[in-house]
Amino acid sequence: NTSISGGSGGLIISEVVDGPFSGGKPKILELTNTSSSAINMNNYVIHKYTNGGTTPSNRDTLSSFTLPAGESVVFTNADAAEWASYSLGTPSHIFYSFGAADNNGDDVYEVVSDAGAVVDIYGELGVDGTGTAWEFLDSYAFRNSNIAKGSSTFDVSEWTIAAPNT
Repeated sequence: NTSISGGSGGLIISEVVDGPFSGGKPKILELTNTSSSAINMNNYVIHKYTNGGTTPSNRDTLSSFTLPAGESVVFTNADAAEWASYSLGTPSHIFYSFGAADNNGDDVYEVVSDAGAVVDIYGELGVDGTGTAWEFLDSYAFRNSNIAKGSSTFDVSEWTIAAPNT
């Protein structure tokens, strides 16, 4: 989602996808640096909470990665060969076979800084997203272009969410 402008923003969750292809692939979590400075994401953690859980079902720690200002990084459960078979463009920054990206369209994502602070969240912690306004089953949700700062509190009005099975 490169339409989000830089400036005084930060790191945000910019898109989540539960793909419609075989095996529900590709599943995608995209983060965007909306600031005017690079963000060193060493020791940042991505949590995925499944089925309304309050304990992460996946906890993936990043290492040795810096996200340049104004750029996005894609995390996907697909490997490089699968990704190529979907005829999707290959982003400049992509992590293949990433465990936390393996969502089922009703999961919660949380990005936690190296200092332990919640940087941003998608979904309502402790709520199974099935049937909610933020469900993205076989679909996608992307952050509205006017949102440049993450929050530890989810606000569905900050998102454009396609209907399930889109």
